Amino acid sequence: MIYWTVQGQATSESAPFQTGTPDNLGDFLTHYSWPVHATTGERCNFLRLPVAELRWTLGQGDKGGFVREATGWKPSPLQPVVNVYALSQAAGMGGIAELA
Repeated sequence: MIYWTVQGQATSESAPFQTGTPDNLGDFLTHYSWPVHATTGERCNFLRLPVAELRWTLGQGDKGGFVREATGWKPSPLQPVVNVYALSQAAGMGGIAELA
């Protein structure tokens, strides 16, 4: 399972709409109201939030960065899983026939 958090200057909470959060203490929307744009009042679309550029290189070993570095694959916001065959394709390991 891919696990998401919402990070801010003083915030680190489980992202909304996930099941089985590690701490079972709820998610961002349990602790905060739904974020809105300061000018337009439009509600935040969590699927449009940027995904952090995690790395796994000498001097920078971000949690979750290994898969990105090894395969070149980056998940979409709030994506809970990835197909192993799609991930192998991203890593240049061949297709279904080669892995079977």
